[in-house]
Amino acid sequence: MVSALSAKFAKGQLMIADGLAEVDAKTKTAIQLAEQFKWEDGGVLIIGGEKTPESLKLATRNVHFIDVHTHSGLSVYSILKRKHLVIAKEALELIDKHVPL
Repeated sequence: MVSALSAKFAKGQLMIADGLAEVDAKTKTAIQLAEQFKWEDGGVLIIGGEKTPESLKLATRNVHFIDVHTHSGLSVYSILKRKHLVIAKEALELIDKHVPL
């Protein structure tokens, strides 16, 4: 797990996000974010904290190249499946408890 996270970081494919709960619940918003950060190329895995914001789930549910999970859904496979990884700021501490870095 540490190697997979380190590889994403080294390639510049890891992003820490703040305010995922404030994402508008529209698919158009998810597509605009994907275009802005070039997530269409290889897809993106977004990791939330204890609970994934409902608006984020709604915005991304129809976008085939975006996966959204809580911190407990993080696995080596899920990291390697998508090119980009976005981790919510509030999920960092939770991930650190499960995966000592």
